Amino acid sequence: MEQEPRITENMALYSQWVRMWNGELELSDRIIGNDFVVHLTAGCPQPEAEIKNAETVRAWVDATRSNNDAMTYDVKDEPSVSPTTVMAYWRATGRARTPHRSASDVAKVGVDVLRIANGKFVECWTANISARTSVA
Repeated sequence: MEQEPRITENMALYSQWVRMWNGELELSDRIIGNDFVVHLTAGCPQPEAEIKNAETVRAWVDATRSNNDAMTYDVKDEPSVSPTTVMAYWRATGRARTPHRSASDVAKVGVDVLRIANGKFVECWTANISARTSVA
């Protein structure tokens, strides 16, 4: 019976993860555990520094967001939540800022699997790919 409250707490934690990706960077201090580990696929933009704690997660998210104007991160469908993990399918959209061409609409879709320990995210597996900018 203890699992139900933990699932509710983990869903609330994931809600804060989404808010962080939507620009509330200060939430990283509350939701990211020490010794955080991220696993990125080859197609994911690689961070300039190792991602290992709230500060480096905040820098990673900020760098990702700074490449786009009006970036939004939306969860598609209901995330799968357990007492120790959250798995979600998401879509990020924005307008790319590039020095060599005019801004253009961009979209990515991806899946995150986040492991939780002691009420914080401690590990993330993420994979994403470019997507159509409009969905019929």
